[in-house]
Amino acid sequence: DKKDYTIISPLCSQIVRSSTSIYANMSEGSYNLSTPKEKIRCFSIACREAYETLSWLALFYEIGELPEDAYNELKEEVIEIIRILSKSITTLRSKIK
Repeated sequence: DKKDYTIISPLCSQIVRSSTSIYANMSEGSYNLSTPKEKIRCFSIACREAYETLSWLALFYEIGELPEDAYNELKEEVIEIIRILSKSITTLRSKIK
């Protein structure tokens, strides 16, 4: 049962890229000198990257490369990040109106 790493390796790279982008954009948006509009932009990008990460995790699970318990745990963590980001965006939008 030999794994096809020509498929798995690029998928791993995509998960790393999208998940590290969440962190980078959250960090940039959290910087004290960011304006509310800049924070919204950064948090919105981070939220989109979180949704992308969910998609890659689901694909990894569906092809049997991620055990169900690990998938469920990671999925819940990413969903919680999306909730936090969405709430932050909503709060920031209400402050600039």
